[in-house]
Amino acid sequence: MLQMRLMNLGEEHNHVLAQLSSSEQEKRKLQASLLQMTEARDRAVVDNSALQQRQQALEVTLQQRQQELQVQQQQYQQTLDALAAVKEYRDTEQQKLTQLQRDYASLDAKYRKLIRPARSSLGKTVVLVRYHKVGERLQIEMKAPADKAYRTLSNQALHKQLDQLQKADPKKLYVRIIFPDHSGLSYSEAWKLTESLLRRYDYYYQGDDSAHL
Repeated sequence: MLQMRLMNLGEEHNHVLAQLSSSEQEKRKLQASLLQMTEARDRAVVDNSALQQRQQALEVTLQQRQQELQVQQQQYQQTLDALAAVKEYRDTEQQKLTQLQRDYASLDAKYRKLIRPARSSLGKTVVLVRYHKVGERLQIEMKAPADKAYRTLSNQALHKQLDQLQKADPKKLYVRIIFPDHSGLSYSEAWKLTESLLRRYDYYYQGDDSAHL
């Protein structure tokens, strides 16, 4: 019985040893796995730290870029404001210049009128044009240097003959317009007839827009 007991104990011992051996192997595996997990965790911590540092660096860079962009936008707005001020100043100066040019042109016209010789029939081809109304119809009469008396003609014929005389010598045609008493023409009608005829044919008004009747 002791021998059998010893044999059982031996078998149990061997079984225990086998279990211990298996447990030791399992322990080593677990330790290896734990080591791997620890290393992986440490690497993850390192990677996470590096990632956080990278993120912080990017945030700092982004903030710097935003500040630079804000400064550039302010500079751009200042440039726009300066350009607007320059444009406004230029427009104002242009308006002043335009007004000065108008004033100069007006003064120059007045000066030229003052120094210009008076309108004179001396040495000129004098043509007399007389207007009056017969009823509601306008009567036109003309007397050229070669005519002994007035000739009644149409408005078209009047312009044709004045045009011929002007072409013969534009600098010598002197047109004298006559409105007899009780001509039947209003002041406005007489003015329009006088202005249109003189400006078109009379030597004194040719090429001179500043001349006044």
